[in-house]
Amino acid sequence: LCGKRVNAHGSHTWGVVGGHVEWAESFVETAIRETKEETGLTVKDVRLIAVTNDYFAIEDTHFVTIHLTCTYDEGEPANLDHEITDNWQWFPLTNLPEPLFLPLLHLQQGGFDFTSLIQPTP
Repeated sequence: LCGKRVNAHGSHTWGVVGGHVEWAESFVETAIRETKEETGLTVKDVRLIAVTNDYFAIEDTHFVTIHLTCTYDEGEPANLDHEITDNWQWFPLTNLPEPLFLPLLHLQQGGFDFTSLIQPTP
């Protein structure tokens, strides 16, 4: 699930759900909350997959990005945060949209195999 970023760092690139950790919140709690706030989807089985160090030269901002994966039960995403994301679309992990949001690009350039996230159909 990727959304086209607008009005934020990395504008005009495709990224995944994201956001900042709230006070005393775990990474898992953040992922569940941010996904619900941005897309309306409920997720489960959240787990860590990687960390990237992301400096956005144009905006002169620096983030450490915690990458997580999860599963969801059903439904289609809604665009609930028009300030940051233009729309949400499903893409095959073997054919991600371009240009990618810098943290995803760093993940890809670091050799992360996105197809490793594909879960077998029961």
